[in-house]
Amino acid sequence: MANIFIVDAQINVRRLVKNIMSKEGHDINTFATSEEALESIKKGDRPDLMFLDLKMPKMNGFDFIERLEELGCSFPIVVVSELDKPDIIRKAFIKGVCDYITKPFAPQELTEAFEDCVRAEEGLQKRVRQIQRLIKDEKISRANKEIRKLIRDFPDSPYPHYLLSLISSEDKKIKHLKAALALDENFREARELLEKKDENN
Repeated sequence: MANIFIVDAQINVRRLVKNIMSKEGHDINTFATSEEALESIKKGDRPDLMFLDLKMPKMNGFDFIERLEELGCSFPIVVVSELDKPDIIRKAFIKGVCDYITKPFAPQELTEAFEDCVRAEEGLQKRVRQIQRLIKDEKISRANKEIRKLIRDFPDSPYPHYLLSLISSEDKKIKHLKAALALDENFREARELLEKKDENN
């Protein structure tokens, strides 16, 4: 059972998505605006996955994603939107969304996106934590092998390059941090390390 946020200005869509995902046994929280969802997150309520429309009043979906990044949130986001232009969809994936579903949609599109995104996120985060433990225990050779596997399995994730920066020489460290930011310009861990290096230079 997961905690799911549904952020959509259309009440009929909120009800439909809630009905579909509730039948799967999940806890559902619905929000008519990005601001309402953001306030809930600031209070400590973090979803395991969020269904998000891009066409929202006041704060649109893209601006909302940026605010989440500023807060350091890293849960999977599935866009559910009537916007179907390729450049919009491409921008959403660049922003780091896990999946993009266009309206109208079939129920199985939601459930399949949920399964794929949550499973992938759980697998990635679990392996990142395992590698961080290897680095902490100074098992660098094994950590390096696991990071290479992570790059193979998650080529679009900034985490492998960030982890490589933790075990690399100083000249290569910056290269890996920049590679992580190239994949996700708002990747907080890499940005903070680069800023510290700039301050020390």
